[in-house]
Amino acid sequence: MEKRTLKDVNICGNSFESLTVFLDSNGNIIIAPLLYTIYLENIGGVIKCKEYEKGGELYKEFYEDSLSESSIPQYIGHIFNFFQYIEKLNLLNEAPDVHHSYLIQASLVNKYLNSYLPKHLTSASLSVHQASIRSYFYFLSKLGLIAPMNIKISRKAKKLSFDNNRSKTKINYVSTEERAALLHRCKTKRDRLLLRMGFEVGLRTSENTGLLLQYKGNKDGYLLSLFDDLINPEKSHLEKFRYMLHGKFTKGGKSRWIFFSRSLLEAIRDYYLTERAIVLSDAKGKLDPDDLFLNAAPGYRGDPIKESRATDVFDKYRDMIDWMDQTLSYHDLRHTFATELYQYELINSEGGETRSQSSALITVAQRLGHALGKDGRPTSVTTCYIRLKEVMLDVEGKNYAI
Repeated sequence: MEKRTLKDVNICGNSFESLTVFLDSNGNIIIAPLLYTIYLENIGGVIKCKEYEKGGELYKEFYEDSLSESSIPQYIGHIFNFFQYIEKLNLLNEAPDVHHSYLIQASLVNKYLNSYLPKHLTSASLSVHQASIRSYFYFLSKLGLIAPMNIKISRKAKKLSFDNNRSKTKINYVSTEERAALLHRCKTKRDRLLLRMGFEVGLRTSENTGLLLQYKGNKDGYLLSLFDDLINPEKSHLEKFRYMLHGKFTKGGKSRWIFFSRSLLEAIRDYYLTERAIVLSDAKGKLDPDDLFLNAAPGYRGDPIKESRATDVFDKYRDMIDWMDQTLSYHDLRHTFATELYQYELINSEGGETRSQSSALITVAQRLGHALGKDGRPTSVTTCYIRLKEVMLDVEGKNYAI
């Protein structure tokens, strides 16, 4: 069985820059997942189902829910993994062939989720697998091919996958789906930025207090200066802007460069000009501090945030997402940033390694503020991201080459 990505596809007047297809062992396209992929790419959302009671009868109603663009490959990857599982069982005459997925019973799906996957995944990725597989079978239900399935994760499976989270051989990784869900629930621009600082910049919760507009009236090297660069026509080609995070705000007391993408810096500037300005104007009699992030709570309005604020924000929104692993923390966003940076530094667009693991890890160490060993090599604190990369690929459904 194989997964391929087709480029510049036109189907019934609908154009797709890329479209993923599943091929069986004979190279034939499997139609049902192809229809599902077309739906995902065309609608940008998934099918969900809600139950309600009316007149003493229990009804199920389908509805569409949005899905971030980055989550679509993740969902498709998880469905592909499931189809590979079905193909193996079919060879043992224990499941229908992959061309007849509408004949798959709920018991088989639940066996995959509750017996097979928990041995290999953390609880966070198990929940995302469930959401992906459930969305596929809800799609088949909406087409009228099957009745809605009751797809659940058992307590035993949750415990087993939770133990994987706690294993010393694993470090938590926050998936793109979980990050999108967190950002979607943020009520303020400040909260959204605090989360982005974790997985886009790699900041510790306390390091968010080190983001300054200026220092003692000096703009050079601080955010106000970067804002000027952002709107300077001569610097319109820049996609990254660097900021020196002083050792006063870092764990090891050592200053380091951090980098903002253009889109992130634009969001920071927007917060500064709008929400932050309103908070400050409502903070009667308080002077404008150099700190970027301000407290908006009554009694503390206009004061700089505390070091734990980003952690509090993460926990607040995580608790709103019932399918999200409740053991995840703000610091795991930093792990996520480092893992993706390592992957980016190591792999080119064709999927081949462009440099050594050691070179890629040195870049990660520098961006995180980790000290190098006496031999100039990354320490075990940084090299854990070699292992975490495999967790990331599994969670994101990219453990098979396209």
